[in-house]
Amino acid sequence: MSLSSHLAPDESPTPSSVPPAWSRRMVAFGMDFILLSVFLELIRFTLPQLFEREVQEEFTTYLHRLNELQAEHPYDFSVFEEFIRSFNPSPQVSMLFLFMSLLIFLFPITYFFIGEFFFSGKSLGKATFGLQTVRVGDSLPPQFLASLGRSMVKGFASLILLPLGFVNFVSALFNPDRRCLHDFLSR
Repeated sequence: MSLSSHLAPDESPTPSSVPPAWSRRMVAFGMDFILLSVFLELIRFTLPQLFEREVQEEFTTYLHRLNELQAEHPYDFSVFEEFIRSFNPSPQVSMLFLFMSLLIFLFPITYFFIGEFFFSGKSLGKATFGLQTVRVGDSLPPQFLASLGRSMVKGFASLILLPLGFVNFVSALFNPDRRCLHDFLSR
């Protein structure tokens, strides 16, 4: 028997509108962040395997040189800018970089959107800790546009944790409802 069969006709199984503890939200997001990191690393390692050996080698050489420059000249963006200008990639490597950039940018947004819209406001991290995103006022899962906007802000903030992502999540400490910026933007 389902839970709804035990409720009186006028009752419905709506989630509580009491905000969860900040620590539970952060741990749930931490779980989502770890999952996203693993998936993004899988994309980074497997996508080049779809290309020819020469493209893989050129791509790997480029990444190694970028890592060396970052170690030698941290925070000196002029060095990176000059390297990028002087780098003349093959069309296949350019396509690989473009495709990988799109996947890395869109994957977190898609991950959060699927949880928000298709699974009643529950990402894997939220579902694990019994949390759910609900609309202010009626405690129902977010609608399409709210889910999309919320997922875009949260996904982008997940990619760049400092400073935008940090501000997004720390804002929950300074309001009584424990809502982050993506919560305010999507109601």
